[in-house]
Amino acid sequence: MSAGELKVLYTADDLLGMADGDRYELVRGELVEKEMSEESTAIVGWLVHLLAGFIVPRRLGLVMPEQTYRCFPSDPNRVRRPDISFLNAKKRPTGPLTFGHTPDAPDLAVEVVSAGDGAYDLEEKLADYRSAGIPLIWVVFPNRRTVHVYAGGSEIPEILHDSDLLTGGDILPGFSVKISELFPPTAQF
Repeated sequence: MSAGELKVLYTADDLLGMADGDRYELVRGELVEKEMSEESTAIVGWLVHLLAGFIVPRRLGLVMPEQTYRCFPSDPNRVRRPDISFLNAKKRPTGPLTFGHTPDAPDLAVEVVSAGDGAYDLEEKLADYRSAGIPLIWVVFPNRRTVHVYAGGSEIPEILHDSDLLTGGDILPGFSVKISELFPPTAQF
């Protein structure tokens, strides 16, 4: 941006009105595009499948890939879009699903880190999730084949490796999957 140009700042409502607004998060009034690698997309798809297979038959709530949330007390126009989220049925009013950003914090937020994701951006996003009171956060690192689990607002994750079991803790009691099962086999498609 050159001197004298005004920076365009957006609101959460502006984002809803954009034809391609579902590609972005909104941070400090600026659009932040979320790009995912093929590997990250495959992991998200598989994890949505596993979570839905557990949650749907038990009628526990909604599993949503890339739903936008507007639930951040420090910034009412901040919009985040976890790769996957879960909303407990007990928190959500019954009735039809609504259009727009979900105003309630999810019970689980999942981020699958792509090669282009910056460490600062991830830390800022995790801080936002904690400020919104999201009780369980999973951060999947495909390149390291690890998952960082943040539970109960903790800033220090439990780090799980290939042979460890990822569980739903108090949020999804009974859900578990071996970490190694989250990663698609390479060159076997």
